[in-house]
Amino acid sequence: MPNRPSLRTTTKKKTIQLQSKIYKAKKVGVRKTRKPVAFCPGQSSKYLKPWIIPRAELIRKSIEANRTKKLVEEYGEVAAKWHLANAVLRKEIPDAPAGTFQTGHFVTFQGANTVDVIYVDTKVTPDVYILEAKGGTAALSVGRRKGKYSPNKGKKLSQGTWAYLYDVATAMTQTTNPAKIAAGNAILKAYNDNNGKLHYIGVSAKIPVASSSAPAPDELFNQTR
Repeated sequence: MPNRPSLRTTTKKKTIQLQSKIYKAKKVGVRKTRKPVAFCPGQSSKYLKPWIIPRAELIRKSIEANRTKKLVEEYGEVAAKWHLANAVLRKEIPDAPAGTFQTGHFVTFQGANTVDVIYVDTKVTPDVYILEAKGGTAALSVGRRKGKYSPNKGKKLSQGTWAYLYDVATAMTQTTNPAKIAAGNAILKAYNDNNGKLHYIGVSAKIPVASSSAPAPDELFNQTR
């Protein structure tokens, strides 16, 4: 009749096997499944890089292939964001998803009766930055807007003036677009508070024929109210 291992021997063997597994787990490590990293709009923009940044260079090449007003305006907008993030605030700022308004993010609008770019920081009493962006040879419009709202109704208004910004911000609050309404209200609140938290900055960016000769964006004006 074969000899059966004693209970003590069996227990000792199991203990050794368990210790071996623990050692291997510590040495090799347990491979965990990582959750996918959520995409952050603007994460790849890297506005703190030297000019010309990759996003602007892509637009420049597109303009070189087929120049359109939309592309030129987009080049100006990217340049204005770069100027605020890189030259003024010295911090990376992400872009909000299209059609949304988010504090701590660049929010970009297109069309008439709206600002080009707005950035509202996340302070309790936030600083509000409005960017008037000009790409290529575009210049600030002078006296081309006819005021729609009091106290400047009927007056000729020019970009770069508080009267112009107030009229445009008011127009934004009269739309049905939630992002524009939120942005317009943020501007009007900062304007009415008049506590040094509203910043209106104009930026122009010439479009070069080659990235190596791209001049840094120029600041046209910088006002605080």
